[in-house]
Amino acid sequence: MQPFASILYLLFIMTILHMPAYGQLSTTPVELAVEPGEDAEFTCTWEDGANSTKQDLLTWHRITEISLATSTGNNNETAILLTNSSKVEIRRGVFVIRNVTFADAGLYKCHDNSDAAPVEVALIVYDMPSYWVEGGILLAVSAALLLVLVAGLVVQRKRAERARLEREKKKKRHRAAWLAQEK
Repeated sequence: MQPFASILYLLFIMTILHMPAYGQLSTTPVELAVEPGEDAEFTCTWEDGANSTKQDLLTWHRITEISLATSTGNNNETAILLTNSSKVEIRRGVFVIRNVTFADAGLYKCHDNSDAAPVEVALIVYDMPSYWVEGGILLAVSAALLLVLVAGLVVQRKRAERARLEREKKKKRHRAAWLAQEK
């Protein structure tokens, strides 16, 4: 009777592992934006929690191509199964990409071997400009404006001085003409 019990136990375990999942998969975050060099982490779980024993069966894929126009009217996609490596870590639904690069940007999906609908996430990789560069540009523009202001003030002062000298010359000529008339 011992072999029969072992077979029943094995059938029970196989039934649990292949039993369809009830509930929905969900991911957090749905969209993640990181800079190059940072790590990106997504978590895929069952919303109802009843399938927590199936967390080890969740897989992550990278969507490499999506064809929207097919003859059947369904969307076709090409996806690559992701496995653990020095760059990628997948454990119980948690998916981590280490040292993200621009090439890692794109769509990923989590699913299991049941009929539950897979869920997609988006990884956005952006490059923030350095604040030192922005500060340098701001400093250069400020210095240029200051230089223009100083040059404008110097030109204005020279014009004012020239105008003052012209007025004095005019006064002297008028005075000389008046004195000449008086004599």
